[in-house]
Amino acid sequence: MSSRRRSDIFINLPALKKLDALLMEILNSFKETEFWYVEQGTMSGNSRSGSFRKIPQRKETRNSGCVSPEGFSEKARKHLRQKRDSANQIHKAAMAINSSILAEIWKFFIRTSRVFLCLLRQVIS
Repeated sequence: MSSRRRSDIFINLPALKKLDALLMEILNSFKETEFWYVEQGTMSGNSRSGSFRKIPQRKETRNSGCVSPEGFSEKARKHLRQKRDSANQIHKAAMAINSSILAEIWKFFIRTSRVFLCLLRQVIS
């Protein structure tokens, strides 16, 4: 059995690259935001210039999102909703591509396992 290029992956590769570019565009749109993140235990959560304290290094750190006491402006809410909806659509498209690729892999696995079992039966008998 020789190796060959997977046509299903090469067909979907441009679409996956486009989805990646769309996600990067969403991330890059968050340069000027009304929220920020701080590590839990390192900065007071109610201001951007909180007091820093040394904390022991942990393997896993969790960041907390902070918003000003006034909350989000209507413009920021609209922007966040739009980006959330876009990210959800990208997620659905990526899941569909992933599903089709996994189905192709499963079909290939079934075919090769049948061939393997036939060869194994011939060797045993």
